[in-house]
Amino acid sequence: MVVVIDCETTGLSAKTNRIIELAAVRIENDEIVSQWQSLINPGCAIPEEITRITGISTEMARGGQPIEVALQGFQKFVGSAPLVAHNAKFDSAFLETELNRQGHALPNDFACTLKLSKKVYPRAGTYRLQEIAKYVDLPTEGNYHRALADAMLAAELWLQIKRDLCAKHRLTDIDFSILRRLQDVSDVDLFLKSIKLT
Repeated sequence: MVVVIDCETTGLSAKTNRIIELAAVRIENDEIVSQWQSLINPGCAIPEEITRITGISTEMARGGQPIEVALQGFQKFVGSAPLVAHNAKFDSAFLETELNRQGHALPNDFACTLKLSKKVYPRAGTYRLQEIAKYVDLPTEGNYHRALADAMLAAELWLQIKRDLCAKHRLTDIDFSILRRLQDVSDVDLFLKSIKLT
């Protein structure tokens, strides 16, 4: 089981910006089984550029949950499951910062579909979520730059990466720990040949 997540934020810096939307998608036995999402009131105005990208206005966000309430729901949904995100460094930084403000930590392991895509699809050329999804022939209809739509697409990408690796290397399955290691190896094929997988 893994949980794929996505954050929408007021900007790029986890130190000075805030989360305005958070979503999570649970995968069990290689199927998406449940989802969770929350609009979050960041306690500040949302920049016009962010509203243009996400469609989330300051007025909309005012109706969202306080961050501490949203984080409680998020933590209840994800539990201790390994987490996955497209550009996990970004999402994990925001989550860790917000949780630290509440006196909590983020103990979950993280894997990154952005890093994995670069290793598994080296000829793709571009690795933005929607573009790499098109490259591997995933449906890309939806309201992107909204947390749940992006988390769902990243979940489908995660599953496609698994399918492609299993087909190429004649594996029945490939678990989170191996995929996490793959994102940092220099040669995916050589690495998979060098370890025993059942």
